[in-house]
Amino acid sequence: MKFPQRFFHRARVNVPVEVAWDVFTDHERMGEYTGSPCRIVKDGTPERNGLGCVRVVGVAERGMPEVEEVVNFWHPNRLFGYHVTAGAPVTHHQGIVRFFPCGERETEWVYDMRLMGTDEILEGTPDFYDLLLSDFRVFMKDLECECERRGALLDVSVPSEPIPLSIQGGQLSLS
Repeated sequence: MKFPQRFFHRARVNVPVEVAWDVFTDHERMGEYTGSPCRIVKDGTPERNGLGCVRVVGVAERGMPEVEEVVNFWHPNRLFGYHVTAGAPVTHHQGIVRFFPCGERETEWVYDMRLMGTDEILEGTPDFYDLLLSDFRVFMKDLECECERRGALLDVSVPSEPIPLSIQGGQLSLS
């Protein structure tokens, strides 16, 4: 059986590109909103999450091994890429995410995942491909939801000065 070697995910979220970028690339916080804990084992440059960063992503709750990835593309707010280097049955996996600002408060991203040279691995474990695709879709939905959550926080206005209140005759009123 021939398995698809590439799949895409396109999403549009109501946040500035900087927020979408942060949701995708803050490796250590990613587990808070995706259910896939992630830790950095080697810092990247020029930022900790940047080029050359080695991260380990856990997916143990599904019985799969941790996956080690290295960040091999890093163009802030435009392009992020990684390559799987260890831990996965799929050893030739490249992920690239491109970010497109669509105005001040909207961003589109396109995630391009390639699985290379994996037919023999996937044929030996036919459920693996379905599991991978299902997990990928859930992961993308989690990222979209986190973007929308952060976008909603952008709409919350906090007064720069305390609001003066007074109590007169047992009634609370604005002063």
